[in-house]
Order: sequence, then C-alpha cells, then structure tokens
Amino acid sequence: MAVESLQLPIYDRTPQPIQWTKSWLDKLNIKVSTWDQFCQFVGEVIGTAMLVFLGCTGCVQNDHFVNSPLQSSLNVGLVVMMIVHCFGCVCGAHLNPAITLAVYIYDMISLTMAGVYFLGQLLGAFAGYALMKALVPADAISLGGAAHGVCVPTPHPDITTMQGFWIEFIATAMLIFTTCSAADSRNMPFQDSLPIRFGLTVACLSLAVGQLSGAMLNPVKAVAAAVWNSDYQDHWIYWAAPMLSALVSATFYKVVFKRDYVERELNEKP
Repeated sequence: MAVESLQLPIYDRTPQPIQWTKSWLDKLNIKVSTWDQFCQFVGEVIGTAMLVFLGCTGCVQNDHFVNSPLQSSLNVGLVVMMIVHCFGCVCGAHLNPAITLAVYIYDMISLTMAGVYFLGQLLGAFAGYALMKALVPADAISLGGAAHGVCVPTPHPDITTMQGFWIEFIATAMLIFTTCSAADSRNMPFQDSLPIRFGLTVACLSLAVGQLSGAMLNPVKAVAAAVWNSDYQDHWIYWAAPMLSALVSATFYKVVFKRDYVERELNEKP
C-alpha cells in the first residue's frame, strides 16, 4: 500500500449560505459571490447604524440623565467591541471610511467595494442618528442646552482649530495602525481577541482626546450628527484629519512594517 493512500483527505472549507437561501439564489440566478457582496453592504449599514445609535445614546445628558467622559468613552469602546464581534466575519466591520481607505491601501478590498462600503456607512450613520432622535428626549440630545448637540464634534474652546486637526489626525493614525496590525499575517493566530482589542483601542483614544477634539475619528459619524443638528462649526476637521491620516499611516505601515509569509524550500537561503 502506498504511503499516499494512508493520508487523510484534505477538504476545502468554503462558507456557503444555508440551503434555503442557496435554493432561492439559484432560482433568481444570483451568484453567491454577488449575494456576499450585498451582505457586506448590509452589514456595514447595520453596523454603522448601531455604532452611531448606541455610541451617541451613551453620550446623552441633561438634568435627569447623568453622564461623564469616562462613561462615554467606555460606552463607545464596548459598542465597537460588540459590533466587530457581530459583523467582523460578515463585512470586516469597518464602520468608518478612514478604515475602509486603509484596508483599500492594504490591497484587501477593491475600489468598487470601497465605494459600496462608504455608501453603507453613510446610510447607516444617518439612520442611527435618526433612530436616536426618535427615541431619546430632545433636551438630552442637546446636552441640557449646551452649545452643541450630542456627538457633534468641535475642538475645545481652549485649543485652536489646527490643534484640533492634529489631535484627530494622530488619534486616527493610532486607530489605523491597530487596523493594519490586525491584518498583518504575523497576527493571524490572534484573531479571536480582535473585537476586544478594537474596543479597548477606541475606548483608550476616546479617554485620551475626547475632551479635546471629540475623538470622532470617523467622518460619517461626524456628518450625521452635524446634519441632524444643522451644526457645521469646524466640520472640515472631521473629514480632512481622519482621511489624510488613514492615507498616510496605512501607506507608512504597509511600506515599512508589513510582512507576508513566503513559501520556500527548507534548504533555500533566506
């Protein structure tokens, strides 16, 4: 008997929809790959809506709802952890155009799908904030009569606009480094803790710079809050800083730090 016949067969495990869904797709002549792309879009919509709804609801405050920077920061970190756990396997749970840009630079997504992700994130952010406004008392959203509503980002009055820009730029770079390192092949054995790591990263950044610049780090979350409150003070910061930071930091990490496993013969010189 040949040695090869004693070896166990190797199976290729490919995720497939359940049988009912597969039959339905076959009847409509829809490819599974097309359905998967649609599911990625829906996952980004729902995930971003959850981020904005739960993240911003955790920041409401008035005479009856007490809040603090610590509570808000821990809340948004726990929300991110939950969403990454729920939708990370569906769409990667980007929830943020800056992360999508970084993933595109990292050659993990096509330009077309990056646009689809951005559209899903934008729709989800507006839907999440609308849901919060429909369910939460209006004076709690206005933070008890504060100058700006909940989740409307503006730099603190004691810092300049450019200081606010650079704070958001640097904080976003830390988030992008976390994203790039998670996609590094050397980190593949540690994917089980990914939701916790992302959640703690966001909580850390919110604790560090939340009172200075708002620690928004996310253009669609910023624009949803700004539009629903008609408040655009220094709004350009929250688009320019995260997107430029993603472009710079993802490119830097890819060129300098990224490593890929390469198969070679055991007797081949490295």
